[in-house]
Amino acid sequence: MLIFHLPFVYPRHDRTRAMTVTGLAANISAMLSILLQPFMPDTCERLQRQMNINYNLIPSNNKFICLLKSGHQIGKVSSVT
Repeated sequence: MLIFHLPFVYPRHDRTRAMTVTGLAANISAMLSILLQPFMPDTCERLQRQMNINYNLIPSNNKFICLLKSGHQIGKVSSVT
């Protein structure tokens, strides 16, 4: 679980690890916005808009892929509820 990696603590000690954990969490959020789209279309649309992405297909190989490449710019953040 990501909470055990404490990404909010690492910047003081290990910036690279903090960026890795944060990037993984962002990519998991992006993948969830795709997987949950049939069940929560409005929420997923808002989440993808905030993440500055537009995906609606599950990868054909059914494997986790990095949707957000290094340097990806996140859009304006707001509540998705």
